[in-house]
Parts: sequence; structure tokens; C-alpha cells
Amino acid sequence: TLLNTLVFLYVAVPFLAPILMKVGNTRAAHLIYLAYRPLCHQIPYRSWFLFGERPFYSMEDLLERGVPPELLVPFGYIGNENLGYKVALCQRDTALYGSLFLAGVAFGLSGRRWRPLSLRAYLLFGVLPIALDGGIQWVTFAVHLLFPAWGIPVLESTPLRRVITGMLLGFLTVWAIYPRVQQTVQESLGGTSGRSGRGDPGYGSG
Repeated sequence: TLLNTLVFLYVAVPFLAPILMKVGNTRAAHLIYLAYRPLCHQIPYRSWFLFGERPFYSMEDLLERGVPPELLVPFGYIGNENLGYKVALCQRDTALYGSLFLAGVAFGLSGRRWRPLSLRAYLLFGVLPIALDGGIQWVTFAVHLLFPAWGIPVLESTPLRRVITGMLLGFLTVWAIYPRVQQTVQESLGGTSGRSGRGDPGYGSG
């Protein structure tokens, strides 16, 4: 469907950025990073890296490898030949939209016969985990950044937790929303078909 195609493009294009950096087309790569700035923080130690020694790095890993601390900020360090180049979407967003695409494809292939997930279950198992994991991370990050004298450490999440919470939200979003949208569309089309089928009883008589 069109929606699945759009979601696929949204999550696939950021992977072109490190590929373009690797082959030397830095201008096109930087355009992708720039285009996704309003959509994702692109913090280096919360992003995936391609073509380097590791697929991800913690802040400490990057500092040990000589990355200046002033580049370890949103929209900062992109990478190099040794460390690889970062994807233009963070780890959590990649998992979220990737699972949104895969679940959307599964929904289409199943004949759109899923029973919608309850909104309570969606909030409990989809929204709450990502809100807690990401929220605690961002609050402690903001406090650490704005009030460094307080000595409050950043409670950084892990790639595994980001992937799990992102995938949960993506999959459960499809399970909760897509069947309801499908049902609404079918009811709307059914009502339109019924009205057009009845027509005006006066037409064609006499």
C-alpha cells in the first residue's frame, strides 16, 4: 500500500547517508542528514554506524577514540573511515519505523483481518515502555546539561532497550490503529454503496 511504501522510504533513506559518505558523495549525504534534522536528534552515541569497527558506540567509546566532546551533541559527529558513518535516524526511531513497516506489510498480507488491540493495552505495552526509557534518559540529560554543578549523571539507555521499546511501539501501533482505520473505511464504503444501490424509487417507473 501507499502508506507502507512511505514508511519504508522514511526508514530506508537515512541508511543512504552513511553509504554516500563511504563512496565519497558527501554533499548528497549531508543533504540527507540535514533533511532529517527536524525529525530526529541524530546524537552519535544513540545512532547506528555503518562501515566501521562497531555498529554502535557509547559516549565513552567515542571519547576514547578521539572524538571531541563538543561534537557529541544533537546533529553532531557523523563519523570517519575508521569508526564508520552514522545513520541519519537514531536507534530507537530506526526500530520504531522499521517495525511499523514490517507490521504494516504483515497486516496487508494477512488480509487485514486483525482484531484491533485495545487502547489500554496499546498504552500499557506500547507507549509506556518507550515513555519511561526515553523520558528518563532525556530528563537526566537535560538536567545534566543545564545544571552540571548538580552532578546528576545521565541515565543513558542501551541500544537493546531502544530497539525493544521502539519495535514494541511500532508493532502495537499497527495492531491498534490499522484495523480500526480499515473498519472505518469499510463502513464508509458500505454506507455509500448502500445509498447508491437504493437510488430513487421514482426513477425508471411508468
